[in-house]
Amino acid sequence: IPNAALESCRKRVHDEEDAEAVRIFYVAITRARDRLIVSEGAGTAGWSVHLRNFIGADAWTRLAGAGGAPLELTCHGARVVLRQADCAPAPVVSATMIAGPSQGEEMRELVRGRLAFAVTATGDVTISPTALADFARCPRQYWLRHGLALPEWSARRHGGGVNPAALGLVAHAILEQVDFAPDAGTLTTVIAELAERLGAAAGLIPADRTMIARDLSRYAAAPRAAETVVGREIPFMLHAAPALFVRGQIDLIANAGAKLIVRDYKYATAGDARRYQIQMECYALAAMTAYDGATVVAQIVALRENPEVIDVPLPAAEVMRTRLGALGEELAVARRDDTYPRKPPHAAACHALGCGYVTRCWGH
Repeated sequence: IPNAALESCRKRVHDEEDAEAVRIFYVAITRARDRLIVSEGAGTAGWSVHLRNFIGADAWTRLAGAGGAPLELTCHGARVVLRQADCAPAPVVSATMIAGPSQGEEMRELVRGRLAFAVTATGDVTISPTALADFARCPRQYWLRHGLALPEWSARRHGGGVNPAALGLVAHAILEQVDFAPDAGTLTTVIAELAERLGAAAGLIPADRTMIARDLSRYAAAPRAAETVVGREIPFMLHAAPALFVRGQIDLIANAGAKLIVRDYKYATAGDARRYQIQMECYALAAMTAYDGATVVAQIVALRENPEVIDVPLPAAEVMRTRLGALGEELAVARRDDTYPRKPPHAAACHALGCGYVTRCWGH
């Protein structure tokens, strides 16, 4: 039964949906950097109405009277070109054009080609160092974590605690802001304040905030060789192999005289360092590419409990590129075939890797 309250509600919902549609349309058309090409298609409803209103009704009237010629104008600071659709008449088919013997042979050749079709090209792969390392460790884990973005089971999170990944995020945020030049006492105070503020914002409980402050203070107090920080949190895009692009971010690059140090912080124990070989090779190759001719070494800093700096052995650059290229080809085939087998031979090996998908793959 019609009533004023219902009509008011419908109008409000319609206005909200229309406003949301305009916001989405704005986001869509402002992603282009230099040029945006838009085709209205067969109708002038929906988003097309917003675009026409933005350009102005007078422009469309002038276009209609331009006799098919494009119309150029400036609209709100942007150069706009309007043009009519290019319409071509459909070809006329006569009785004499029906396939004879030669056309029939062409059709049979076309059929043979279709039946013999096989996918050959796999296309370029763009991936992060972490995702590439996950794929090398276990294709199934890579797909569940990065392809489907499924949540991982964690003993601490299952018991009501925080996701361990939050500990690493807070530790990285602190190290990004800390200058190791001051004395140890000042550093301890700065680290404690950052751990309290950033940890609380990330939802860490007081015990976790205290633990991070303790571990990072131990690392800050450890003796270290003289070095100059080249940059922190450095983004990179590495063309690692003909069809593989690795995009990521290096925690820190330091100049230590005759060599460049690529350093990655892990809020983990030293025993976990071997898991990150692929990541460190990506970082090292990126630094070698950016600083041509430089001697690059890689280090992992395990920050948990008793911080330890671990030198990561690096093979020759070509060996690393070959290995990464082979991984990229395997990943391209896996994406093409949609096949991601589990790699560890048994559940115990998956538990040892700290995978949060063990029960999905092996059951309880």
